[in-house]
Amino acid sequence: CTLPEMELPFATIDEAMAEIQRVAGELASRGKFPVFLGGEHSITGPIVAAVAAHHPGVSVLQIDAHADMRDTFMGTPHNHACAMRRVVEHAPVTQVGIRSLCQEEAMAVPSLPTTILVTGKLYEG
Repeated sequence: CTLPEMELPFATIDEAMAEIQRVAGELASRGKFPVFLGGEHSITGPIVAAVAAHHPGVSVLQIDAHADMRDTFMGTPHNHACAMRRVVEHAPVTQVGIRSLCQEEAMAVPSLPTTILVTGKLYEG
């Protein structure tokens, strides 16, 4: 089924992320395994956190041109450029289609639970 659009009239991004995690957790607690396609990358972290809490051993496949593995970007850990960095805090990730990594991302990957294929070169954490 498809849920109705969420309204997030919160004062801070942290409150919005907490609400997204709460809703995803409620679905998982009812025995549902939600599938999310597309959308704003920054919401991926709280969704995966909620699902991983109810489904130990879950992993994530990311198909994207960008790794999104920065720890923070533009002053926040919730930026779309940090989406997969938030995900690896809760589940291992396999990333395909990645065409480039910034230096910060490339240096962090060996210590993270991810495998990235970047234009023919394999990076593993």
